[in-house]
Amino acid sequence: MSGFEIKGGLKALLIGGLLLGATNFFIKPALKLITFPLRIITLGIFNFVINMFLVWAVIDVIMWQYIEITGLASLFWTTVVIWCSGLIFSTLTKK
Repeated sequence: MSGFEIKGGLKALLIGGLLLGATNFFIKPALKLITFPLRIITLGIFNFVINMFLVWAVIDVIMWQYIEITGLASLFWTTVVIWCSGLIFSTLTKK
């Protein structure tokens, strides 16, 4: 995908995934509570904006040396890929 570059290899992806999981666990509930009115008005679509923000925060603030995303379109598609892989994983692990 153009605009997405991995400089640290598989190790950087694993660390980035762990950090993204931690931010989703600790920070996302607070963001969802704060943005509750926006999520109601947009019928839940604002959840995707929250996910994009969290991906941006992890990659741009913490993992900037190892993973680089340039442009809003690249951030959008990266978030879509992460969302789809999470959806597939949760479907496969559900009993």
